[in-house]
Amino acid sequence: MQGRGSFKEKKKEWERRGIEMKQKNYYFKCIADDCIHYWKIIALSAAVCAMILGILGYGRADRVNHLTEREQEAADAYKEQLAAYDKQIEEAQGNIEITLGEIENLQKYIDEALYMKLDALNLQAATAQYAVTGAADTGGVLNSMVNYLAYGNIQEYFEAELGGLETEYIREILSWSVNGNILNITVLHYDKEQGKKILETVQKGISAHVPEIEKIYGEFSLQQLKSTFYRKADNDVTNVQNGKLDALKNYNIALADYKGRLASNKSSKAEYMENNQPEVMEASAPGKILVVKYVAFGIIAGFVIPLAAFTLRYLLSDRIRSEKELIHTDMPVFSCGSRNEDGISGTVPGIMELKLLAKKHHAESIYLNLLSENEAVIKTADEVAKALEGEGIFVASGTASIKNDASLESMVKNKYTVMVVKAGENTYPQLAGQLRICRKFGISVWGCIVIG
Repeated sequence: MQGRGSFKEKKKEWERRGIEMKQKNYYFKCIADDCIHYWKIIALSAAVCAMILGILGYGRADRVNHLTEREQEAADAYKEQLAAYDKQIEEAQGNIEITLGEIENLQKYIDEALYMKLDALNLQAATAQYAVTGAADTGGVLNSMVNYLAYGNIQEYFEAELGGLETEYIREILSWSVNGNILNITVLHYDKEQGKKILETVQKGISAHVPEIEKIYGEFSLQQLKSTFYRKADNDVTNVQNGKLDALKNYNIALADYKGRLASNKSSKAEYMENNQPEVMEASAPGKILVVKYVAFGIIAGFVIPLAAFTLRYLLSDRIRSEKELIHTDMPVFSCGSRNEDGISGTVPGIMELKLLAKKHHAESIYLNLLSENEAVIKTADEVAKALEGEGIFVASGTASIKNDASLESMVKNKYTVMVVKAGENTYPQLAGQLRICRKFGISVWGCIVIG
């Protein structure tokens, strides 16, 4: 039983606060209506604020041309320090880009180069020896062959014959030496058969190049002495490989250092700007840009100020301000309180609605509950009463039935009531109090008439 009673009390409390809660739920709609209704005021506010702040911005922008000697020295020193930071930042960024390129190229070499895949303790060597005889200039012939191996188009033979291998790196595993009239060629590889195949390709290339050498040095004889294949160890290979890996490590260390310098310089610059920027430096930006910023801020402020005023008006006041505002609370409203351009009351639409309601409820009389004693409220009530009585509907009226026993008795007797409120004078709590009285005595409330 106690729980049931508690529920009834809560239900009554919810009903008591119904109008106030609905009114607050429609704040945004009301504010939007005000913005539309007073758009000219908002536009004027935006224009005035933009003009005022635009003048202030122009004044600040103009200061850069009229600095005192001391202000100019401070501005110059500030700019010089910023330029120094910018130079350090630019250098660090340039070093980072260069180092990244070196790291990329070196990493690619380490991953792909045949030389980096060699096992220094298990090298597969393939060698060939050639003897040059019958040449007018044996040294010149041998030099031509060496140049062919080092710089010539033997690469074409590699690509044609060994396309599936890393032909770009074959020259690194190829070496040669000259002893008298003997040319020694050696290929080092981690795979014996691949080493043989590369050596055979080199031999084909040399044989094909002989006619080109003879055009310069005349005829000669090139005799292949022997080819050998064997396994060996060479610590120099390990040293070269480690040198490449160490270089990559050093580049990565340098990259981390450059990135640290870049972050430090950017942080130092930001801190310096925050703590040391002279007041006059704001005006050192292009004058037009500064003026535009101030004008834009003024326009924004011009919109925000009226919006804040509208919002505060609803937050700090509980007055009923307009017919449209009351409609937002889901309260039926009869248009009997408007005035045309000649000041004549426009009660016809509302009276027609009241007639239809009276017919629907078979009501012979209604009560107009006047929440205000304003002259316009009383005059409108008289006009409504006169119009309805012409249709055979008796109309009684009175003010503030919650405080007037006679008015309350009359309202109870007539069973149906319409609230008549004065916009800007009556409040939502007043309306809520009248509605509670009507619910208490079972009086049907058809709606409200709002007098502007």
